[in-house]
Amino acid sequence: MRGRLKIVASGLIAVTLAVFFAYFVFSPKKLTIAVGPIGGSDIRVMVAFLQALQREGAPIRLKLLATDGPAASAEMFARGKIDLAVLRTDVAMPDQAATVALLRRDAVYFITRPGSGIEKISDLRAKVVGAIAPRPANDQVLDRILTHYGVKASELDIMRGTVGEITQAVHEGRIDAVFVVAPASDRFGRNVFQGVPRVDGKEAGLLPVLEAEAMVEQYPQLDTMDIVRGAFGGDPPRPDEDVGTLAVTHRLVARRTLGEDI
Repeated sequence: MRGRLKIVASGLIAVTLAVFFAYFVFSPKKLTIAVGPIGGSDIRVMVAFLQALQREGAPIRLKLLATDGPAASAEMFARGKIDLAVLRTDVAMPDQAATVALLRRDAVYFITRPGSGIEKISDLRAKVVGAIAPRPANDQVLDRILTHYGVKASELDIMRGTVGEITQAVHEGRIDAVFVVAPASDRFGRNVFQGVPRVDGKEAGLLPVLEAEAMVEQYPQLDTMDIVRGAFGGDPPRPDEDVGTLAVTHRLVARRTLGEDI
C-alpha cells in the first residue's frame, strides 16, 4: 500500500510540475506600456491594440499606464519602469528604445484667416496665433519654426486654449492664424479650416512650413510629409494640390533588452 501511495504521490507531483511549467511557458507575456495624454489618439490606438491582442489570444498582453504625454512616457521609459512606450521623436528618444512601429506622422502647419495678410511665416509678427494648450512639445516645435524664419515668439500674440476655445475664437474672427500639429486627416484641422469665416468671398488659407527639409537637416528628430489634395474637403478640393510641410512622428518603442521573439 505504501508503495502504491508513493507512486500516486509522485504522479501528482509530476502533474503539478507539468501544469506549472505549462503555465509559465505558454501563458501570455505581460508587458507594460506608457502612453498619453489621456483622451489623445495614441491612447485610443493602444486600447484598440490591447483589445485585439486579448481577442485573438495573442502570446502578449499589455498593461496601459496613462501619462501626461510623450515627455512623461519617455521619462518613465528611461527610468526602466516599463517595457514599451509611445513617444514623439522630437520630444525624447531614450538610448535603450528600439522602434517597433511608426504609428503616425503629424503634419505641422498654420491655418490663416482671409484678409489677415499672412502669406509667409514671417508675416505672423504682431498677429494673434491660436494654439492648443497644454502642449509643451508643440510649443517647442513652434519656437523652432519661428527661430528658423528669424521671428521671435514675443513678436506674436499667442492665444492658448482648448480645442473648443480655439475653434470658437476662429468662428468669432478673433484669431489671425491657428498653429496645428495633427494628422492631415484630423477633424480639428478640418473643422478649423472650414470654420474660418469667409471675407469678401475668400476662405481660409493654408500656410505650410515650406523649408521643412532644411529644418530636418538641423533637427533630425523632425520629419516631412505631404498634406494631400482634398484633405480639408470641399469642391473644388482643399488644398487643390499636395502640399509639403514639416512633421513629427509618433512611434511605438520597446526596450532593447526584450527578446526578439517578443
